[in-house]
Amino acid sequence: MKKLLIIAAVIFTALACKNENPKNKSYTLVQLEKNRQNSLGIESIEKPDLMALNQKLSESKKEEIEKMLQKKGLNFFEASYALHYLGNRYFAEDNFEKGMFYQHLAADEYLNPYAMLRLAIMYSKSKEDIATRLPKGKEIKFERDYAKSFRYLLWALNTAVLTMEYFEDRTAVDDINKFGAPLIEFYEKRDSNLLRDFDIAKAEEKGKKELPEIKAMFLKVYGVKKVEEKESRN
Repeated sequence: MKKLLIIAAVIFTALACKNENPKNKSYTLVQLEKNRQNSLGIESIEKPDLMALNQKLSESKKEEIEKMLQKKGLNFFEASYALHYLGNRYFAEDNFEKGMFYQHLAADEYLNPYAMLRLAIMYSKSKEDIATRLPKGKEIKFERDYAKSFRYLLWALNTAVLTMEYFEDRTAVDDINKFGAPLIEFYEKRDSNLLRDFDIAKAEEKGKKELPEIKAMFLKVYGVKKVEEKESRN
């Protein structure tokens, strides 16, 4: 009888967790760092105000961003954008390794277009260029990589467009096109003296083949189907 009661309690607990109101959920920073392509199932909101979110985060200190990430009712846009800004704060503190960690986390797992653009720009720079922004003499592990830079630029542009298409917010589209303009122009020039052995035509062809993957991952990570189901019920 005791075994049956224990099993029933375990099942009830599992169901309760599954059906927990998203507004009551909170996550630790470690959980968010291990959240691969939103395996935690953090929900997006139907109408994000990304301009306001960017403004709030740009004015927040590192500790305030960390606190926001661990609040109850965190939505996916808040998580994605806060992790990007957390990376920015670490860069500002001259902690290059942690800055790169959070930019990659925001870009690769949370599909944040701003983090993607930041990485696209950084990977187009030389190690010496990056080092000038850090304390003199600080050693960093970094190499210029045009293939990574071009790929992150492509993903940033397409993720921003998908955000506009599915969430009716064009903030990311405007910003990525504005702040990414110099890098876009750099690749459009196709200057072999600068690009060296980087085959941009091959990268473009590879990028076209990745477009369905970008969209599929975006729909999964941002929970677009769930958002559409909510809207259809309203």
